[in-house]
Amino acid sequence: TPSVPVQWDTAILFMSKAFKASTTFLLGVAPEEILSAAGLKDRSRESTLRPDERIYLFVSSSVPVRTLRNYARDLEAMGEPRALMVMRGFVDGIRRFRPTREFLLRVLKRDPDCDHLTERCSGYDVQIWIDPLLFRRFGIEEVPALVYVRGLSARDPTAAESDPENASFGRALLLRGDVPLDYFLEVLFRETRDERFETLRRRITGGS
Repeated sequence: TPSVPVQWDTAILFMSKAFKASTTFLLGVAPEEILSAAGLKDRSRESTLRPDERIYLFVSSSVPVRTLRNYARDLEAMGEPRALMVMRGFVDGIRRFRPTREFLLRVLKRDPDCDHLTERCSGYDVQIWIDPLLFRRFGIEEVPALVYVRGLSARDPTAAESDPENASFGRALLLRGDVPLDYFLEVLFRETRDERFETLRRRITGGS
Protein backbone atom coordinates (compact mmCIF):
# COMPACT_ATOMS: atom_id res chain seq x y z
CA THR A 1 0.00 0.00 0.00
CA PRO A 2 1.51 3.36 -0.99
CA SER A 3 2.31 5.94 1.66
CA VAL A 4 0.75 9.25 0.72
CA PRO A 5 0.62 12.37 2.90
CA VAL A 6 -2.91 13.40 3.87
CA GLN A 7 -3.86 17.06 3.97
CA TRP A 8 -7.05 18.41 5.56
CA ASP A 9 -8.08 21.92 4.61
CA THR A 10 -10.97 24.35 5.02
CA ALA A 11 -11.96 26.40 1.98
CA ILE A 12 -14.69 27.56 -0.34
CA LEU A 13 -16.11 24.90 -2.63
CA PHE A 14 -16.15 25.46 -6.37
CA MET A 15 -17.78 23.11 -8.83
CA SER A 16 -19.49 23.14 -12.18
CA LYS A 17 -23.19 22.43 -12.59
CA ALA A 18 -23.29 21.78 -16.33
CA PHE A 19 -21.79 18.33 -16.92
CA LYS A 20 -24.45 17.13 -19.37
CA ALA A 21 -24.53 20.33 -21.39
CA SER A 22 -20.74 20.55 -21.47
CA THR A 23 -20.26 16.94 -22.53
CA THR A 24 -22.90 17.17 -25.25
CA PHE A 25 -21.28 20.37 -26.51
CA LEU A 26 -17.78 18.90 -26.49
CA LEU A 27 -18.68 15.64 -28.17
CA GLY A 28 -21.04 17.20 -30.67
CA VAL A 29 -23.76 14.77 -29.62
CA ALA A 30 -25.04 13.42 -26.34
CA PRO A 31 -22.65 10.83 -24.82
CA GLU A 32 -25.23 8.05 -25.12
CA GLU A 33 -25.32 8.60 -28.88
CA ILE A 34 -21.64 7.61 -29.09
CA LEU A 35 -21.32 5.14 -26.25
CA SER A 36 -23.66 2.18 -25.98
CA ALA A 37 -26.33 2.30 -23.30
CA ALA A 38 -25.13 -1.18 -22.34
CA GLY A 39 -22.10 0.51 -20.85
CA LEU A 40 -23.99 3.18 -18.95
CA LYS A 41 -25.55 2.84 -15.52
CA ASP A 42 -28.49 4.68 -14.04
CA ARG A 43 -26.93 7.76 -12.45
CA SER A 44 -30.13 8.33 -10.47
CA ARG A 45 -29.20 5.44 -8.13
CA GLU A 46 -29.13 6.22 -4.43
CA SER A 47 -25.95 7.98 -3.35
CA THR A 48 -23.80 6.63 -0.53
CA LEU A 49 -22.29 10.06 -0.02
CA ARG A 50 -24.52 12.60 1.67
CA PRO A 51 -25.83 15.67 -0.19
CA ASP A 52 -23.12 17.82 1.44
CA GLU A 53 -20.25 15.51 0.35
CA ARG A 54 -18.23 15.21 -2.87
CA ILE A 55 -15.23 13.26 -4.17
CA TYR A 56 -13.26 15.07 -6.88
CA LEU A 57 -10.63 13.42 -9.02
CA PHE A 58 -8.55 16.17 -10.65
CA VAL A 59 -7.07 15.13 -14.01
CA SER A 60 -5.80 16.49 -17.29
CA SER A 61 -4.76 15.23 -20.71
CA SER A 62 -1.18 15.06 -19.41
CA VAL A 63 -2.09 12.03 -17.28
CA PRO A 64 -1.46 8.74 -19.12
CA VAL A 65 -4.66 7.52 -20.77
CA ARG A 66 -4.23 4.09 -19.19
CA THR A 67 -4.25 5.70 -15.73
CA LEU A 68 -7.36 7.73 -16.58
CA ARG A 69 -9.11 4.65 -17.95
CA ASN A 70 -8.36 2.81 -14.71
CA TYR A 71 -9.87 5.70 -12.78
CA ALA A 72 -12.93 5.69 -15.05
CA ARG A 73 -13.35 1.95 -14.52
CA ASP A 74 -13.14 2.34 -10.73
CA LEU A 75 -15.46 5.35 -10.62
CA GLU A 76 -18.07 3.37 -12.52
CA ALA A 77 -17.59 0.35 -10.23
CA MET A 78 -17.98 2.63 -7.20
CA GLY A 79 -21.29 3.82 -8.63
CA GLU A 80 -21.31 7.05 -6.63
CA PRO A 81 -23.09 9.95 -8.38
CA ARG A 82 -21.34 12.50 -6.14
CA ALA A 83 -17.85 11.33 -7.22
CA LEU A 84 -16.46 12.71 -10.47
CA MET A 85 -13.47 13.69 -12.58
CA VAL A 86 -12.59 17.36 -12.94
CA MET A 87 -10.53 18.92 -15.76
CA ARG A 88 -9.05 22.40 -15.63
CA GLY A 89 -10.04 23.27 -19.20
CA PHE A 90 -10.32 22.20 -22.81
CA VAL A 91 -7.56 20.19 -24.47
CA ASP A 92 -5.56 22.59 -26.69
CA GLY A 93 -7.77 25.54 -25.67
CA ILE A 94 -11.44 26.44 -25.79
CA ARG A 95 -11.40 27.37 -29.49
CA ARG A 96 -10.67 23.79 -30.55
CA PHE A 97 -13.25 21.21 -29.46
CA ARG A 98 -12.14 18.13 -31.38
CA PRO A 99 -9.03 17.39 -29.22
CA THR A 100 -11.20 17.40 -26.07
CA ARG A 101 -13.81 15.21 -27.76
CA GLU A 102 -11.19 12.68 -28.83
CA PHE A 103 -9.55 12.76 -25.40
CA LEU A 104 -12.82 12.04 -23.61
CA LEU A 105 -13.61 9.19 -25.97
CA ARG A 106 -10.19 7.59 -25.38
CA VAL A 107 -10.79 7.77 -21.65
CA LEU A 108 -14.41 6.63 -21.57
CA LYS A 109 -14.48 3.86 -24.18
CA ARG A 110 -14.56 0.49 -22.46
CA ASP A 111 -12.73 -1.15 -25.35
CA PRO A 112 -9.87 1.13 -26.46
CA ASP A 113 -9.83 -0.57 -29.86
CA CYS A 114 -13.51 0.17 -30.56
CA ASP A 115 -13.89 2.59 -33.48
CA HIS A 116 -16.70 4.99 -32.56
CA LEU A 117 -16.80 6.24 -36.15
CA THR A 118 -17.96 2.87 -37.48
CA GLU A 119 -19.60 1.16 -34.50
CA ARG A 120 -21.39 1.84 -31.25
CA CYS A 121 -18.88 1.60 -28.41
CA SER A 122 -19.61 0.62 -24.81
CA GLY A 123 -18.44 3.35 -22.44
CA TYR A 124 -17.78 3.93 -18.75
CA ASP A 125 -20.46 5.95 -17.00
CA VAL A 126 -18.36 8.70 -15.42
CA GLN A 127 -19.11 12.36 -14.81
CA ILE A 128 -16.42 14.72 -16.10
CA TRP A 129 -16.60 18.41 -15.22
CA ILE A 130 -14.53 21.26 -16.63
CA ASP A 131 -13.95 23.72 -13.82
CA PRO A 132 -10.70 25.72 -13.44
CA LEU A 133 -12.03 27.35 -10.26
CA LEU A 134 -11.96 24.02 -8.45
CA PHE A 135 -8.31 23.61 -9.36
CA ARG A 136 -7.53 27.11 -8.12
CA ARG A 137 -9.45 26.76 -4.88
CA PHE A 138 -7.75 23.54 -3.85
CA GLY A 139 -4.34 24.64 -5.10
CA ILE A 140 -4.09 21.78 -7.59
CA GLU A 141 -0.95 22.31 -9.67
CA GLU A 142 -0.13 18.67 -10.41
CA VAL A 143 -2.48 15.87 -11.41
CA PRO A 144 -3.89 13.42 -10.65
CA ALA A 145 -5.12 14.53 -7.24
CA LEU A 146 -8.05 13.32 -5.15
CA VAL A 147 -10.16 15.49 -2.85
CA TYR A 148 -12.99 14.58 -0.49
CA VAL A 149 -15.12 17.47 0.78
CA ARG A 150 -17.94 17.61 3.28
CA GLY A 151 -20.18 20.25 4.78
CA LEU A 152 -21.31 21.68 1.44
CA SER A 153 -23.79 24.48 1.98
CA ALA A 154 -25.37 26.26 -1.00
CA ARG A 155 -27.71 29.21 -0.80
CA ASP A 156 -29.30 28.22 -4.09
CA PRO A 157 -29.08 24.48 -4.95
CA THR A 158 -29.94 25.25 -8.58
CA ALA A 159 -27.06 27.72 -8.95
CA ALA A 160 -23.44 26.83 -9.68
CA GLU A 161 -21.63 25.35 -6.71
CA SER A 162 -18.47 26.89 -8.16
CA ASP A 163 -19.73 30.33 -7.20
CA PRO A 164 -18.07 31.31 -3.88
CA GLU A 165 -20.95 33.66 -3.13
CA ASN A 166 -23.33 30.73 -3.40
CA ALA A 167 -21.57 27.77 -1.81
CA SER A 168 -19.10 26.85 0.93
CA PHE A 169 -18.03 23.68 2.70
CA GLY A 170 -16.53 22.59 5.99
CA ARG A 171 -13.50 20.32 5.52
CA ALA A 172 -11.53 18.76 2.69
CA LEU A 173 -9.08 15.86 2.54
CA LEU A 174 -6.51 16.01 -0.26
CA LEU A 175 -4.19 13.30 -1.60
CA ARG A 176 -1.75 14.25 -4.36
CA GLY A 177 -0.18 11.89 -6.88
CA ASP A 178 -1.17 8.74 -8.75
CA VAL A 179 -3.28 7.36 -5.90
CA PRO A 180 -5.60 4.41 -6.62
CA LEU A 181 -9.21 5.25 -5.89
CA ASP A 182 -9.67 2.25 -3.61
CA TYR A 183 -6.65 3.36 -1.54
CA PHE A 184 -8.10 6.87 -1.25
CA LEU A 185 -11.31 5.35 0.13
CA GLU A 186 -9.22 3.27 2.53
CA VAL A 187 -7.57 6.47 3.79
CA LEU A 188 -10.98 8.10 4.21
CA PHE A 189 -12.14 5.14 6.28
CA ARG A 190 -9.02 5.28 8.47
CA GLU A 191 -9.43 9.03 8.98
CA THR A 192 -13.17 9.00 9.69
CA ARG A 193 -14.00 5.41 10.75
CA ASP A 194 -17.07 5.80 8.54
CA GLU A 195 -18.15 2.42 7.14
CA ARG A 196 -19.63 4.07 4.05
CA PHE A 197 -16.14 4.48 2.62
CA GLU A 198 -15.46 0.78 3.13
CA THR A 199 -18.69 0.04 1.28
CA LEU A 200 -17.55 2.18 -1.66
CA ARG A 201 -14.08 0.62 -1.62
CA ARG A 202 -15.48 -2.91 -1.72
CA ARG A 203 -17.49 -2.05 -4.80
CA ILE A 204 -14.18 -1.41 -6.57
CA THR A 205 -12.23 -4.37 -5.15
CA GLY A 206 -15.08 -6.87 -5.47
CA GLY A 207 -15.62 -7.26 -1.75
CA SER A 208 -12.00 -7.84 -0.68
